[in-house]
Amino acid sequence: MKGESGATKAWATAVQSSKWKPAGDDPLYRRFTRGPVLGPSSMDSPGDAETWRGHIDAALAAAGGELSWQELRDVVVVRRCAELARNGSQDDSINAEQQALLPQLALAHIPEAYLSHSDSLVRLVKS
Repeated sequence: MKGESGATKAWATAVQSSKWKPAGDDPLYRRFTRGPVLGPSSMDSPGDAETWRGHIDAALAAAGGELSWQELRDVVVVRRCAELARNGSQDDSINAEQQALLPQLALAHIPEAYLSHSDSLVRLVKS
């Protein structure tokens, strides 16, 4: 036999062309995923998890140990913005997109052990 048969070549070509493109290259994916890309960035350095956790613990302690998740989110974002302003990072380096992500980052850093399955309160867990 010399080389591959026509059927084998056709099957190999069909298999290769039917594979999905990587998500970032697919035009449909790009159309529905406009906006900031979440992940490691200049705003989310390795020490940020401890910083967010400290703000969450302080806010809960100041409120008597429990807050609704909406109130906690708002208080923690205010604390984080104040900290960024004190450190001189609040200039033009934090744009509107990054500012809009702060509430989501605050919620993402709430430890799972603080959450309740029975109500919308976040409670400080004594460690």
